[in-house]
Amino acid sequence: MDNKLKRVFQYAYFVEDLETAAFNWAKLSQAGPFFVTRHHKTE
Repeated sequence: MDNKLKRVFQYAYFVEDLETAAFNWAKLSQAGPFFVTRHHKTE
């Protein structure tokens, strides 16, 4: 199996206003829906 076909890329950006940024990005790129979980805790 060729691992070159299964590469994962993640882009992350810091924004001051998450809701506005998600709304604008969804409008611009027609991406989404976006979900926000504030203060998410993992085990």
